[in-house]
Amino acid sequence: MWIGRGPSRCSRKRSHSIPPSRALDRAGRSDSALVLYEKTLSMPSISGGSFYETAWYPQVLRRLGELYEAKGQRDLALGHYSTLMALWREADPLLRPQVEAVKGRVAALANETGVGP
Repeated sequence: MWIGRGPSRCSRKRSHSIPPSRALDRAGRSDSALVLYEKTLSMPSISGGSFYETAWYPQVLRRLGELYEAKGQRDLALGHYSTLMALWREADPLLRPQVEAVKGRVAALANETGVGP
């Protein structure tokens, strides 16, 4: 049996917060998922950014936008959606339907709040 002296270096990686966030989200505990998703985005990257991070980062931004939108926190939703749209401004054709869906949400929220995207 291995006995460590505290958290391993790997346990501090941002990517380790994603599965628990998703599990909480899927279990209907959106407030707890929001906290973990936000915490994940605020943690510095150990590797200075990696391919893996680029795979989950947009997903977290979109899900945060959706969760904040569902809670009626339109400004926070718009912020996450706008960050995602900036990140994917030159997205591959495969991702364009997702980008268009987010643009649609931004437009709808902007119309509701009277704020531009």
